[in-house]
Amino acid sequence: MVGRKLGVNLATARTKGNFHFVDGLTQLTDYAAPNKEYLPMPNTTPAPAPVSASPSTPRIPTTRTAPPAAAPVLSYSPKLLDFYKFLENLVRDVAKGPVSPGGKKQLCLILDDLSVLLNCGWPCREVLALVRYLKQLVAKHNGTLITLVHADGVMSEEVSQDGLVKGVFYEADYIIDVRGLDSGGSRDVHGQLSMLHGPGYLLKQRAGQVKENEWPALTLHYKILDNNVEVFAKGYSSGVL
Repeated sequence: MVGRKLGVNLATARTKGNFHFVDGLTQLTDYAAPNKEYLPMPNTTPAPAPVSASPSTPRIPTTRTAPPAAAPVLSYSPKLLDFYKFLENLVRDVAKGPVSPGGKKQLCLILDDLSVLLNCGWPCREVLALVRYLKQLVAKHNGTLITLVHADGVMSEEVSQDGLVKGVFYEADYIIDVRGLDSGGSRDVHGQLSMLHGPGYLLKQRAGQVKENEWPALTLHYKILDNNVEVFAKGYSSGVL
């Protein structure tokens, strides 16, 4: 529906091999929380007895409880690791595919949306690790990773959801914030769209890797129509002009 409103025909793109759809929930079935049996278990190792200076003092064997080892990234559930490997193989196959004449292949991976993984029981740490892995993967193939997360007022009150949003923002080069109007509903304006610089962009700008104002941050208004979406500057809606 959204693609049709924006003039994008995904069916045609899929037929030409330019679009691949992956049902993430199918890849991550069964729809239960990760199995805790894959978490590292604390182990106890006998420590050598302390050396006593007095021969009359008996040596008492002691047992120390070693701290649990840190779980490897994406090891909380093999389902999440298998999902990454599936996407890794798909990205590699697409990157090796033919390039249109006179064009340069640009790969784009879209995750819609990450909040579902939290609802399925995966912890915030594992979801953010998946984002970092996929970000490095698409970067190897000159690609772009786009993720969707919900930063709604109600959901942001949840600790895991708030941590996911902040973690994704920290990894982002660009942030597109879509929300309704703070003043409430309007007949001519349905919401605002803000394009912001993420930490990655600011670091590149300081390093001189991007030109100043190459991608300016700005806020626009939008209106959803039957077969289109109008985007315009503040104060330039059809009801005002």
